[in-house]
Amino acid sequence: MLSVRGVSKTFLTERSESVPALKNISFELASGDFLSIVGPTGCGKTTLLRLIAGLESPESGTIVAAGAPVISPTSKVGVVFQQYSLFPWRTVFDNVRFGLEVQGVPAARRNARTRQMLELVGLEDAARSYPYELSGGMQQRAAIARALATDPEMLLMDEPFGALDERTRYYLQDELLVIWNRERKSVVFVTHNIDEAIYLSDRVIIISGQPGEVVRAVDIGLSRPRDRLAGEFLDHHLAIREALETTIISKTTMQQEEK
Repeated sequence: MLSVRGVSKTFLTERSESVPALKNISFELASGDFLSIVGPTGCGKTTLLRLIAGLESPESGTIVAAGAPVISPTSKVGVVFQQYSLFPWRTVFDNVRFGLEVQGVPAARRNARTRQMLELVGLEDAARSYPYELSGGMQQRAAIARALATDPEMLLMDEPFGALDERTRYYLQDELLVIWNRERKSVVFVTHNIDEAIYLSDRVIIISGQPGEVVRAVDIGLSRPRDRLAGEFLDHHLAIREALETTIISKTTMQQEEK
């Protein structure tokens, strides 16, 4: 479903200085799998997701999604951002229907699909509400419904629950797994929360600090639903945290030596 090979990305500052964001990133995602990407703030996780979505272009390397090179955004890839990004002047129903309108789907079909997606995320009773009338969790469910409405083959999620309280976050993690089980989309999920990555994913990719590099890939291999207090779960947490801390210390040491 997704192949990322040797991808690097550099940004230019206002002073025309080069700032490396990603360096030689490579990994693959099988069809129907749930992959999480974890790493410290500023390691390039969001940049990587934007590259996969076709919103930006890599400096080097290749990205192939759903059998085609990623050149620009495509309906085969849906995106859910941390900020809910709903249109405030549209109702929930019209927000979810938006992508289908852009694709020119006939009215009867797009309305039926929209109702189906709202039912999937449990928002059928909020169809005529506006985003400001909804809680943060409900807004994010609407954003997920909108991303799924066009029936993409892959779903990219950039810390979608990062701004929510812990209770709502846990609830939406379970809801997301229910949706994933029903729809069986391939998912790339960016988070800085180790527990969240382990709870949701088949595999976790660990990325180091600036520039972002793949440090390790961890196969979770735990049956669902998962117990956050189980020994194997905690073992994964400790291993991932240790890998992150080790690479942060290593990067800091290298930067100090270069100075």
